[in-house]
Amino acid sequence: MIYVLYAVGSIAALMGLVVLIAVLRSSNFRIARSQLINASPHKLFPYINNLRKFQEWNPYRDKDPSARNEFSGPEAGPGAVFRWIGDANVGEGIMTIEKSVPDSAVHVDLEFLRPFPGHNAVAFTLEPQSDGTVVSWSMAGRYALVPKIVGLFISMDRMIGGDFEAGLTRLKTLAETGAV
Repeated sequence: MIYVLYAVGSIAALMGLVVLIAVLRSSNFRIARSQLINASPHKLFPYINNLRKFQEWNPYRDKDPSARNEFSGPEAGPGAVFRWIGDANVGEGIMTIEKSVPDSAVHVDLEFLRPFPGHNAVAFTLEPQSDGTVVSWSMAGRYALVPKIVGLFISMDRMIGGDFEAGLTRLKTLAETGAV
């Protein structure tokens, strides 16, 4: 019986240590990826500024093909809204375009409703280069406690950054060849 108490006490102490480490970590995060695409900012901008066209290269659409998608507001630009309700792979959330600068940047308010509620700022920027456009996709926000704990064991930058890389690669293929 004493060994059971030691085991339970050890597990509780270990869990407490994990929570303490998570609490002490910074809550702020920023994840960003960039891709050089052989296309002009003018050609790329509609795929970012229009949330329906964003779905043509959105890396999350394949994670739950049966997710329910709803669009509201204007077709493109500020006020355009995309809402999804999906399985555990994509959760539920709302994207709202807050600001658009033609051929330059789109700023999106991203609200996650589940599995972990949260508000994040997403930015897509387009930087013209002599051989195309560098498209950057970034997300910044604050981790709640549970994602901070998960982040001790799983690299959120690698996981979400990998999704951003996949999406930007799809956008590159779409812009350069006309098909994903």
